[in-house]
Amino acid sequence: MHKLLPACMAFLLALTACQTRDNTDVIKAIDNSLIKANEIIAANNEIVHDDLAAKLKDPQTKAKASIWMPRALAVNALSKEIYKYIDNLKLQLAAIKEDDKAGIQELFRKEGDSLYNKLVRYNKDIVQVLSPEAFSDNPMLEAQLKKDIESFKKDIAARSGILDSVPEQPLHNQNWGKTYLHPSSLSLGTALLNKMQSDVLVTENNMVNHINRQIPYAWGYHYEVFHAIAALSSSYVKAGQVIEVTAGIGAFSAASKPTITINGSAMNANEDGVAVYNLKTNQKPGKYAVPVSIQYTRPDGSIEKVAKSLEYIIAE
Repeated sequence: MHKLLPACMAFLLALTACQTRDNTDVIKAIDNSLIKANEIIAANNEIVHDDLAAKLKDPQTKAKASIWMPRALAVNALSKEIYKYIDNLKLQLAAIKEDDKAGIQELFRKEGDSLYNKLVRYNKDIVQVLSPEAFSDNPMLEAQLKKDIESFKKDIAARSGILDSVPEQPLHNQNWGKTYLHPSSLSLGTALLNKMQSDVLVTENNMVNHINRQIPYAWGYHYEVFHAIAALSSSYVKAGQVIEVTAGIGAFSAASKPTITINGSAMNANEDGVAVYNLKTNQKPGKYAVPVSIQYTRPDGSIEKVAKSLEYIIAE
């Protein structure tokens, strides 16, 4: 996951260059990187939530987990809400013709204030989930959580470009508006929305990992949680283009000895523990799926098998 994050962080620099040249190929390459990174970050978030659920079941960690688990669930709920809203904008954008520049800009103009205010509210609410005031009986922890909140605020503002000083008002951050609300093409508009979703996923990842660290395992014991990960480099291509399929096991520790099959072909995991398969898309326009099967060994020696179907669309 960490190797993919720089693509998200460097997005605005690349975007600035893309907007001046309207380089569709470059924009699509950046967008594909964002899509792939978002898949992996989302999968990692699931791993952390699974680990928290395991701690809630463990008698040695249950007490602390019962305090922190609701906060992790609140983070997840807030993230899902804003993520779904942006997904809806992507659907509206996809319904606009590629060459309808006026229609694309009208969508962003119409939704601009709502989008901005929702992101401002998300950025404010997500850090308050830590609720330091609930730990007034533990002054050291309360003080530390207050420092953590300020640190998260700075990190979120730096990543999203959104300040939280004037929420629920018409768009006031003109630099943010110029960057995000005036896409010159359909592909750039999609990339902008995927970048916003990436910000949400990274924020959720930072928050739930921070929450998870508040519940150390007793005596160094660590329950291993595994999660099968599979992602496409792009879910929207033209016939003849290549889709890269990445599959593997996300785990906190210990090799899981995965056996991976992609589109019927047995694959070996690379040095990063994932298998990469290049799929040539020669079919007719339409909706298709790539079958992925991942078999791995759990810490108790049992064999787990997960089947996934990764959907993609070939454009006309």
